[in-house]
Amino acid sequence: MAVENISESQIRRIFENAPIGILTLNSNFEIEGVNQSALQFGIFEYEGKTNLIGKNIFTLDAFHSDEIKNDLEYFKEGIPFETKISVQKSFGNIELVIVVKGTPLIINDKFEGGIIVIEDFKTSTESSPDKIFRSEIFNSLLSSISDYFLITDIYGNIKYTLPNEMLRPNHPAIKTAGKTLFDLFTDLNANLIEQTLVEVVKDRKPRTIELPQKEHKFGGDFALTLIPIVERSVKIKYFFILFKDNSEEREKFTNLKSEIQELKAYRSITSAIVDAVIRINLKGNITFWNDSAVELFGFTKSQVFGKFIGNVLPEIDQIYFDNLLDNLKSSKTFKTQLKIESNNTTKIIEMSISLTNEDESSLVALCSDITNKVNLEKELRRSEESFRNIVTNTREFICTFSVEGNINYVNPYFVKEFGYTEEELLNLNLMDLIDLESMSEDIPDIQKIIEEQNEAIELTLLKKDKEKVFVLANFTAVSDFDGKPKYYTSVFTDITESKKAENDFLMIRSVFQTSHDGITVQKNRKYTLANESFVKMFGYDSVDEVLGKDPLDFVSNNDLYRVAKYIEDREKGEESPSKYIFNGVRKDGTTIIVEKSVKSFSSAKEFYVVASYRDITEQQNFLKALANSEEKYRNITENINDSMWTAELVDGKLKQVFYTAAIKKITGYEGEEFINNPKFWIKIIHPDDKKDVIRNIQRIYKDPAKSSGEVEYRIVNKSGTIVWIKNKLNIIRNREGRIERIYGLVSDVTLSKQSEEKIRKSTEELKSLNESKDRFISIVSHDLRSPFSSILGFTDLLLTERDLPEDKQVQYINFIQESAKNMLSLVNSLLDWTRLQTGRIDFTAEKLNASGIINKAFQMLTGAAMQKKIELVSEVSKDLSVHADSNLLLQVFNNLISNAIKFTNEGGKITISAKPLIDKKQIEFSVSDTGIGIKGEDIDKLFTVATKHTTTGTAGEKGSGLGLSLCKEIVEKHGGEISVESQYGSGTTFKFTLPVSSTRILLVDDSTHDRILYSKLLKSMVPGFEIDTAANGAEAFEKIKTNSPALVISDHNMPEMSGYELVKQLKLSDLTYKPPVIILSSDLNQSIVDDYMQLGIEYAFKKPVGLATFKTAIEKSLQKAFVS
Repeated sequence: MAVENISESQIRRIFENAPIGILTLNSNFEIEGVNQSALQFGIFEYEGKTNLIGKNIFTLDAFHSDEIKNDLEYFKEGIPFETKISVQKSFGNIELVIVVKGTPLIINDKFEGGIIVIEDFKTSTESSPDKIFRSEIFNSLLSSISDYFLITDIYGNIKYTLPNEMLRPNHPAIKTAGKTLFDLFTDLNANLIEQTLVEVVKDRKPRTIELPQKEHKFGGDFALTLIPIVERSVKIKYFFILFKDNSEEREKFTNLKSEIQELKAYRSITSAIVDAVIRINLKGNITFWNDSAVELFGFTKSQVFGKFIGNVLPEIDQIYFDNLLDNLKSSKTFKTQLKIESNNTTKIIEMSISLTNEDESSLVALCSDITNKVNLEKELRRSEESFRNIVTNTREFICTFSVEGNINYVNPYFVKEFGYTEEELLNLNLMDLIDLESMSEDIPDIQKIIEEQNEAIELTLLKKDKEKVFVLANFTAVSDFDGKPKYYTSVFTDITESKKAENDFLMIRSVFQTSHDGITVQKNRKYTLANESFVKMFGYDSVDEVLGKDPLDFVSNNDLYRVAKYIEDREKGEESPSKYIFNGVRKDGTTIIVEKSVKSFSSAKEFYVVASYRDITEQQNFLKALANSEEKYRNITENINDSMWTAELVDGKLKQVFYTAAIKKITGYEGEEFINNPKFWIKIIHPDDKKDVIRNIQRIYKDPAKSSGEVEYRIVNKSGTIVWIKNKLNIIRNREGRIERIYGLVSDVTLSKQSEEKIRKSTEELKSLNESKDRFISIVSHDLRSPFSSILGFTDLLLTERDLPEDKQVQYINFIQESAKNMLSLVNSLLDWTRLQTGRIDFTAEKLNASGIINKAFQMLTGAAMQKKIELVSEVSKDLSVHADSNLLLQVFNNLISNAIKFTNEGGKITISAKPLIDKKQIEFSVSDTGIGIKGEDIDKLFTVATKHTTTGTAGEKGSGLGLSLCKEIVEKHGGEISVESQYGSGTTFKFTLPVSSTRILLVDDSTHDRILYSKLLKSMVPGFEIDTAANGAEAFEKIKTNSPALVISDHNMPEMSGYELVKQLKLSDLTYKPPVIILSSDLNQSIVDDYMQLGIEYAFKKPVGLATFKTAIEKSLQKAFVS
């Protein structure tokens, strides 16, 4: 089997079964492959090789030693390694010596991974070399790393050779039976091999020797490698003899030598050239790079050889290079300048590129570093510009004048400061600018001063406005070749400030003595100077008592450490406050509050501190009182429900500048949002009120006589709820009546507005009720009169006609009984209707099974239906639940079903059905009959008590007509609606809606722990309900709007929206269903509980709560519903 024909699967099999451990790594040192043999060395803790895949080799215990870690670090740089590690076997405590070898994989100068080989040099049991030697896998493995091999004992006797079928092509078969290794070579080489074997035995390391072709029988030039095989006894028993054919390499080496000779010739030429020389092929790859190029660009030849020129010079990309080739076809030479970055410096390179003369198959570039040349030119231009700038921008007065003193040049600063135009100055003589009156000596002779080379002199110059300028004058003559002055240059330095400084010093001295603030100078932390004010401030009698004292002698014990730290930091040159306040100690021990300002400076290597002291005791007491007042004001403004605001004139426009925190309670927005956007308040005004509000406010603002006003209107708060507010205005105007400042107070008047609206509606309803009362009484009187007449008539007959037959008497008594029953039914209906109207009827809403209520009604009315052979059918699901009062709901079904029986002919049918109204979260019930129907003009009279009530059924049944009015009142009390659809002669369908019974309780608390705890408690108390949670009031309000829970249990103090704000938001909202709320919080006091009670909350508990009381409150609350 030839080595070249080994398939991938065979290679894999060799890899798995090789007698050495093999690991393959990626560039991140993560194991990508491992053979089975690697697991036999006992150095890995993992059970199988799949557990090793993906592991980083640095995390394995076997690779924790510093030596191996260092080897692996160099391994990443492309350096192979070989090292040994020891492992203790568990059986017999036998020591294994493991050899670990690493070969890196470098592609394009980049580390891409490598191979780790693990070999066992010492084993606890004798191996079976013959078995290993003769394995096909072993032969294939050795054949893959050598061209031929054999195995000998320590005497050179050949024990095993590569089978002939595994020989490489062109390698002759060699007969080795009964021969020694030395028989295969000449005597000279046999001696060399024998000597090498001795050395291998001695140091137990492999050795390699070169054998020319004529010195052996294998053909070709071979390298012979002798590898000792060491057994556990540390005894060498065998040798691997590996033959590697180097013929091709030797031929390549010869060719390489000739190329090197040719390159040396080029090198001798290019080394004499100072410029960098680069040769580039037509693909842009570098094929030559001389020493000057190395020095210029900082890249070695090996780093750039074969690389694209753009890798060295980024400005030359592929497009640039293609254009360069096109230009060279016509111009033959191309010159350019490039910038390169090297060692954080920029070099400017001048490059001249041309095609080679031979075959124009490559380009030659000469590169010169012209950085110094360019920089020199820049420096010259910069120096010239600098000199011009100095003259032009200096704060010295510079001018030139003739020998006669006539000015012929002045710099811009001269023109600017002296107030003349340049033309005016050029018409003046220098003597015109000198204040001759201020000179105590004779008029200066400028020419004489220059000739005598005197030092600078002081002069007084006059500006155009006659302001004096004190200058130090320097004059220089510009002479011709004969030394005769052509003109003079003068530089006048303004010393006006130093002259003033002399006067200032005298003034400062007087200030020092007369200042009300204490002033001191200290050196080496001792006072060396102090004024009288400092002495008096601290209660001393004279300056001498203070001098020499430490500044800390004047500091109270409470502030001693802090002030000492400030002083030490300043002395060390560290950051220290330049002004601070401390409690000072006077001579008599009393304390004062002192504000100290500090400045330090150094002079003649001495450190000085100048400080001023001010007694601010009274000021601090005043500020403390002011702070207390402000705190009191802040507490008031932050704890009232009304928000105060202020507007002021800013850039001629009124702008809101301040809001108290209560504005967020009212609007849901922060005050800064209104301050930053002046039009934001207008945006939240209700659209229906906006026009009137703006008009009313403008009317107040524009009336100069008005200094106050108030406006009531609606706004839409952040959560979308409509809020009524009252905005009171107090306007401050100037004498012309223009507004300078506005103070406002915004109050939430929603509850009072709702109360007013309720009173208004109640008044209207009462008025309507009173108007219908008379009509109702007359109708009821008529309905009562009929049975009374019947009763009176038949009783009169019974009393007057004594001889009536018994059957007639019984008939009359039955008539009297029927009339009395009708009267009783009418009176009961009247009582029920009245109780509903006045709110005195018991109403307990709870979760009900609707099908059960309907079946109960059927049981009560089945007898009446059977008399008329009417079929009663319910299509309502047995699992349907609603939120209602069981007795009242039963009364609704009884009234509607009995009405249907009354107006349905014999053999008819009455059907009850239900369907959900998803949007309204309600169930719509329908009671349909196949009766006689209702006339269109009578439908509007059905649910009112203002019309005649007595009706007659298909079988002569009598009724008061109050039943439908009762149904309407009961359904509306549940938050539903009732309606009727009828086709006269074909039947009638009554429809009414009831809220769906919610099975969800919402628990609101910002504490995760409490939410978990009380959720578990609630599940045990009311197991039929699902517990939902929210972390604050805002989140809870959104869930109430979408999920309609049966009950809300809320904490009080929470972020974003408190429990109080949540209840208030619910009360103000237009939600159809408003669940009852229980407050459960550890932050409650009686005042807070009272606030909740005012909002209609019945139960407020402080944590921890008694479970029995809490459970009772939950059960009672679940029986109620807040319905608008």
